Amino acid sequence: MRRKSKAPKNCRIEGCTSKSQSKNLCNSHYYRLKKYGNPEYVFKRVKNEGASCKAQGCELPSYTKGFCQKHYGRLRKYGDANAVIKSPKGVYSGCKVEGCERKHSSKGYCNIHYSSFIKYGDPLVTKQSRKRIYTHCTVQGCHREHEGKGFCALHLGRFRKYGTPTPDMKFPSARGENLSDGYEKKCSNCLQKKPNSEFHKSNSRPDKLSIYCKDCSAKLGKERYSNPEKRNRILIRGKAWREQNPESDVRKHLRRKYGMTLEQYNFLFEKQKGLCALCGNPETTKRNSKSDFPERLAVDHCHDTGRIRGLLCFKCNTAVGSIGDDEESARRVVEYLGSYVFKIQN
Repeated sequence: MRRKSKAPKNCRIEGCTSKSQSKNLCNSHYYRLKKYGNPEYVFKRVKNEGASCKAQGCELPSYTKGFCQKHYGRLRKYGDANAVIKSPKGVYSGCKVEGCERKHSSKGYCNIHYSSFIKYGDPLVTKQSRKRIYTHCTVQGCHREHEGKGFCALHLGRFRKYGTPTPDMKFPSARGENLSDGYEKKCSNCLQKKPNSEFHKSNSRPDKLSIYCKDCSAKLGKERYSNPEKRNRILIRGKAWREQNPESDVRKHLRRKYGMTLEQYNFLFEKQKGLCALCGNPETTKRNSKSDFPERLAVDHCHDTGRIRGLLCFKCNTAVGSIGDDEESARRVVEYLGSYVFKIQN
């Protein structure tokens, strides 16, 4: 059973009707007991009813300890109720920048020059004047055009991301640097000069060659894919790109293998009315288990000349590929099938 408290409900001080909290005392009398040693201690309050502020030259009514609210605040903050606060207000009526007639806002400046002083450390560097002050990047050794805050686009991006335009990390060569001389090029990773044939093609570079050699590209690719986080990030980014551009892989395959565009493929497909050029039937083969649709018609081309002959279904394209581009072999196949049908009929 729960024991009943024997402590009285009210404070033990005579005349106090507050509930007891500790040692049979209310909060107020217990506080006095701890601080002054006597729970019945009487505070000596300063009463200034009708009196004015004791500060020099102040005629406002007193608020606490003989001072008004303003001088009592100064007494608590500075230790002297008569302390004089040196404020720029009243000292400056307008902006102290020469030629500026705007109203004063803070520290002697208007809103525009004060924001420039806080942001750039110089009140004269305004949004309009930055374009005239900086024409090129202020980073040593960089000669690119100015983009913002004294930096080019490359160093501005690094400044926003890392807090400094020159972070302590290795970056590849910028566009326009480390180009091929027509025969050799220096790899940005291993720093070795190699022939142009040792570099992959890159249309984003001025010399149409990658900044890394083939060996370094393979090495860096393996390092990226060995990290599970980077690998998942690359796969997710690639999947999102393919969902937004479903025809990108088809365009790349047609251009790389057959030298044709997707528009040319669609023209042949419409010309054949979506049917195989050999058997005249639509494509029914489904090799991709993730897709609900059959395969596209395959592009039939001559392996010797590269000339495109038409679009075939999977079965016909496999048969033509097995026979090859030899017309004599194809004629013997037709004769063989014809003779077999003739024997059955007889």
